[in-house]
Amino acid sequence: MATLAKVLVLAVLLTGMVQTPASAADYTVPRSATVVAVGQAPAIAKANAQRRARAEVLEAGVDCVDWVVTEVASGWVPPKYYHTAKATALCVS
Repeated sequence: MATLAKVLVLAVLLTGMVQTPASAADYTVPRSATVVAVGQAPAIAKANAQRRARAEVLEAGVDCVDWVVTEVASGWVPPKYYHTAKATALCVS
């Protein structure tokens, strides 16, 4: 059993899954994304927009801090609600 544990630890180390955490000085790249999303209710549209905006920032920024999500606009065009959100953060390049 101990041999299996050693093999698993070695596999994790070799695949690069262990990373050192970024320091505060590494978060220097500002990133932002503005997204329009829809939903069956206003709260669903808002949550979808916020989630997608954060996901777009993370796609480019990998690891980010100091998140700010602002509401840009919202509306209703039957039968759906629309919401626009903007996410900004400081990210590691």
